[in-house]
Amino acid sequence: MINKDISKILSNYDNRILALEEALKKTKTERLIKKDIKQENHSGPKGGILFLFNQGVFKKKNTADEIKTKLEKEGYIYKREVVQTALNRLSKSKGLLVKIEEESKKVYVQRK
Repeated sequence: MINKDISKILSNYDNRILALEEALKKTKTERLIKKDIKQENHSGPKGGILFLFNQGVFKKKNTADEIKTKLEKEGYIYKREVVQTALNRLSKSKGLLVKIEEESKKVYVQRK
């Protein structure tokens, strides 16, 4: 009887540990993304892109030149290469954006 109780308790612990480990794997990336999205200090090229992200600009495809133009309208003045670098960093495997190549141009869109 004691062995059954101990076995039941250990099995319960194993299940809880597995559930916690699985939850941590999923939420780590989500936490990093949410942290970026909720960033209040929109300074620098990344901050400008996050500002545009919060405005819903990336619900449709945009090139780096289009993003540069939209950033300039909001007062963010950067070279195209700087904007492109920030977009590339935000479109890495666990980033907010997805980079797609269309007609020899890279376009960026919100990751689903």
